[in-house]
Amino acid sequence: MGLWLGGCSRRQKISIHSEHYISLAEYDPKTDRVSVRVNSWDESEDIFKSLAEFKDLDSFLAKAFLIAFNFIFVVVSLMLPLILWIFRVWEWETVKIWLNLWPAIVIIAQSIYLICYCYFNRFVTWHAAEHKAIIAYEYFKSTELEKIRSAPRVSDYCGTSGFASFILDGLVISLAGTIFQVFPPLIWLIFIIRCAMHTGILPAIWLSRLLQKHLTTKEPSEIELRTAQAAIRALVEAEQSSGKIPLD
Repeated sequence: MGLWLGGCSRRQKISIHSEHYISLAEYDPKTDRVSVRVNSWDESEDIFKSLAEFKDLDSFLAKAFLIAFNFIFVVVSLMLPLILWIFRVWEWETVKIWLNLWPAIVIIAQSIYLICYCYFNRFVTWHAAEHKAIIAYEYFKSTELEKIRSAPRVSDYCGTSGFASFILDGLVISLAGTIFQVFPPLIWLIFIIRCAMHTGILPAIWLSRLLQKHLTTKEPSEIELRTAQAAIRALVEAEQSSGKIPLD
């Protein structure tokens, strides 16, 4: 029986998990060494705390600024047309069109957030190494560095696919609401329900692959590959030691 694998990456940290265990490999640039630990899900709290830590103040301030920008953008885009209508600057029909387009406005803010987050946190090579390690084991049943290096960095199971669905759903629903003059709260409700479903559709998968190829992943260096290898190897060894999967 094969393993169901997932992952999470940060700068200098790669975590890979199965149904039973979660591993975390951390690269220390001062010593040029990779440390790794594996816990069961019942004892995984310290790993999640480590993943949540920021390596430096710049990363923390960058993320705080981006979250604040995202929140302000969304709130202002929603409240501004209502204020303009109250003061008779806009007619209600204009406000209605704007509110129908609001999901698309949210998508613009989220897209700016994603681009800036990838740029400021510089984790895209670590993200790619995580994908490569998981794909190498799933397809080749190997934790060897050469297999990880040659594996593709684009995965259809990446969280980017959820963001791609979010983009397409918002644009299509906003456009349909504007064309057919649907009552704005109904459009928001449809948008929220569709996002909650989180089901992949073929155009979203294509968009996800495009985003991963050009934005959320980048070919990793030897450092990132070694870190990913440590994470996947430790996880597989833990599964084998517990008898969950057979020894090679």
